[in-house]
Amino acid sequence: MSKREMARAFDRYYRAKTVLESGKGGFGIGLCTAREFARSMGGDLTVRANSPHGCIFTLSLPAAKGGNEAVS
Repeated sequence: MSKREMARAFDRYYRAKTVLESGKGGFGIGLCTAREFARSMGGDLTVRANSPHGCIFTLSLPAAKGGNEAVS
């Protein structure tokens, strides 16, 4: 992703030009929805470059309070 695409990656309905030209389906709401969901829980979803190609998406969420909750 270019810097411009990374800056817009979480915009609702945004789809990069290369994706539009590829003919792949989608509406451009997945990343926006995922970030909104993460932020509603006190976390975040971010993107950064992964040189020389691609990018890395990072989902961060706060730790559970109390520490005794079961994880499955």
